[in-house]
Amino acid sequence: MPRRVLPLPIVICLSMTIGWSQPVAPSTEAPLAPDAAEPSAAAGVLDVSQAQLWHDLGVPEIAISIYSERLERTAGLGEAERLALTLRLADAQLDNGDFAGAEATLNTIQGPKSSGWNLRAGLVAAYQGRPAATSHAADVNSAALSNQEAGWYEFLLGMLLERDGNIERAEEQYRLALDLSTVDAQRARFQLARESARLALGRLPADQLPGLRDRARQFQGSPTGIEFAHRYAIGLANLGRSGEALTYLAQLLSELPPTGSVWSDRFRLLTRLIAGPGSDAGTNATRELLERGTDPSLQRIALQLFAREAQPAALRGLLDSLLGAPGGDHPIRDDLLAMRAGLALGSGTAAGYMQAEDDVAELLERFPASPWRAQALVARAGAEWGQQRYLRAAESAEAARVALGPGVARARLGVVRAEALYRAESFRDAADAYALALAENPADIPRSELIFQRIQAEIAASSLVDDVEISRVAGVMDSLAADPAFSLLDRWRAEWNLARSLMVAGRPEAALARVERLLATEPTAANRVGIDPALTLRMQWLQARLALDARAPEDTVRLTQSLVGLGASPGVDEQTFSEIRSQTSLILAQAHFDSGNEEEAIRVLTTLRNDFPRSNAAAQSYLIHAGYRMRTDTDTPGAITFLNQLVERFPETPYAPEALYRAAELEILRGQRESYEQAHRRLEDLVRQYPDSEFVIHARLLQGDVLRLLGDFAAARGVFEEILSNPTLASQPDAIVAELRLADTLRAQSQGSGPFFEQAASRYESVFLNVAAPADVQMEAGYKLGTLFANDFRRAERYWVDAITLATRDSGYLASLGPGGREYLELSISDLANSYESRGSPVQARNIRQIGERLGLPSTGASQPTAGP
Repeated sequence: MPRRVLPLPIVICLSMTIGWSQPVAPSTEAPLAPDAAEPSAAAGVLDVSQAQLWHDLGVPEIAISIYSERLERTAGLGEAERLALTLRLADAQLDNGDFAGAEATLNTIQGPKSSGWNLRAGLVAAYQGRPAATSHAADVNSAALSNQEAGWYEFLLGMLLERDGNIERAEEQYRLALDLSTVDAQRARFQLARESARLALGRLPADQLPGLRDRARQFQGSPTGIEFAHRYAIGLANLGRSGEALTYLAQLLSELPPTGSVWSDRFRLLTRLIAGPGSDAGTNATRELLERGTDPSLQRIALQLFAREAQPAALRGLLDSLLGAPGGDHPIRDDLLAMRAGLALGSGTAAGYMQAEDDVAELLERFPASPWRAQALVARAGAEWGQQRYLRAAESAEAARVALGPGVARARLGVVRAEALYRAESFRDAADAYALALAENPADIPRSELIFQRIQAEIAASSLVDDVEISRVAGVMDSLAADPAFSLLDRWRAEWNLARSLMVAGRPEAALARVERLLATEPTAANRVGIDPALTLRMQWLQARLALDARAPEDTVRLTQSLVGLGASPGVDEQTFSEIRSQTSLILAQAHFDSGNEEEAIRVLTTLRNDFPRSNAAAQSYLIHAGYRMRTDTDTPGAITFLNQLVERFPETPYAPEALYRAAELEILRGQRESYEQAHRRLEDLVRQYPDSEFVIHARLLQGDVLRLLGDFAAARGVFEEILSNPTLASQPDAIVAELRLADTLRAQSQGSGPFFEQAASRYESVFLNVAAPADVQMEAGYKLGTLFANDFRRAERYWVDAITLATRDSGYLASLGPGGREYLELSISDLANSYESRGSPVQARNIRQIGERLGLPSTGASQPTAGP
């Protein structure tokens, strides 16, 4: 058999690009295509969970900020979610003492007023001392309230009783509210609200104060005496005699032990409430209660008060001090850990996320029964989400779901888990998680959005190559399309994304059938209620594009002509309309080229450049025209002229660097030294003028090959080494090709031995053993390792056998080989078989050739070793 000489890789590359019918990625993009929606509901769930954490910790100010910001993001908010967020915001404003703000928030809710609305409106009126509180309370149906709301309803009734002077019944009502509180943090909020309400409503006639003081003295040292002392201090404060009240409390505190006394705790809390926020006396009392107190419920109130008033740095300092105290057994340590975790999470920094994770880990380990457990797990999910560790975020969200049990919060965390899996590109698990989220149906997250994301996950989880996969995904979409909650707009967006994915998977015929069916079911624009008119035009554009890819030029011409002649369309902005029109002209020209109607194609391109002179399509038209010149008559100079015009007229577009790259390829094909040098200059211009272009690494690789053609191996080696040492370029998938070409260059300089030879062998082996390397590159490296050691048969045999084994042990690997990789595999088989024959081992030679026959390789006959890489 005649000797086969393996061509230079650059020649293989160019033989595949001659007469390209279209440029690379940029030209295959749809005009202003609606993107596959990025998951977004989970971010909202985590935001709201963080706000709820701060609210439960007693720091409503931060919660107000988060709720308000979330409500301002109108896009993607469903009506149920907006209502829930509005009520949460009103709750936080109530807790923060902003009664006017809470009333304004409640008044944004239109339509019939629910029991939840009337409860909050009643609390606002009660705090403001308005009679309307009674009527709002009467309109509350307690059976319709949540467990948390039920406690506040009893508290509202207590406030009304105390307002009317029925103190004993009010106290009973407050105790009932406390009994309904199942979480320590909420109980602390009720106690704080109760004390604040008593300050606001507990006015006594001045002539009753001496009697209270006397009874406090009479029963000094007993719970009864403490209660009278409380009422006396409150009475002084309500008569405007706060200074006297604070002096009285200071005297009582001086008479009590500094620590270990619940009486001290109560007097310190009352000192803070009377002194008010920001006062030295109040701040000191609050801090002393946290540092020296023994009543956890009162310490939780103190923590809430301090957190509301302190700057983040001061709050963090106090938390660090309390948590770092000797012994580490603070009575409310789990509350402190939860608050510091929330504070760290809110910083949005890497250090903050790490601190939050550490605090959550301690809380879960030391306090497994803590009421903060579920929220701590949610906080950990948020920290992991913030660090883009999505798989771990999904695990934490699931753990939080288990801790919470059935309910709305659990259902919402199911969305977090699904979207975290989606972002982690665990698409199959994400699709299943979305299916579960849809089954749980969280009321305050738009169901249509969840359906859309479920379909997105199904598309991403499927290769869409064979009919079975396509049918499965289409079946899922069709079944979900029957859900009345699935909006028509989301349905069309999902169909668009499926069609585009089928297009990328090389199944344009399936995509075309899908789009045609969709357009046929909605024959007129009037029937497409809720559909963006621009999306209809995009879908029609996609139909034409798919027809072109399906090699149906006549259908493409028919589908595009109506769009090309389209006048201004109502509801479509001018930029979108121009982009669709111009891109459609591009498709029409390609269809005419494909059908052999060059004259009409050129006319369409000329019209396109005249009508839309600054459009992306006009820039792309030069690439297509150049490609046609090469495809039909190998008119290299004519093709280069069009590419030069593109660079001159559209230097700022992403197509300019591609034009420079294509022109360099064409210069190389001319096969003359001066054309090689011109190619090198064009590639240098590309790298210098467009340093951020995706073509830079390809340009550098081609430069190295051009230098090899020029015989300047030292300069070529420098180019390949530069790619591998540049962090940006070295991180790109094609960097492995630079290592392979560097090995080729070192081999050419080695003359069969010496340091260059050893370096070449090391580079080849590094590429061959790299499991992340493309199959074609691995196969080339394996074959060249064998030829490198042609004089050392055992080593050559080892590498060729390894290459053959790599290709035969996995059918998927063999299928991934392109023409170049199969060529190198065939050469490995042939050269190994020839070597066996020359060494007198015909049986082994025959066995090796039979492997080639089973693999369907065209030829495994005798061959002679190749000369050079």
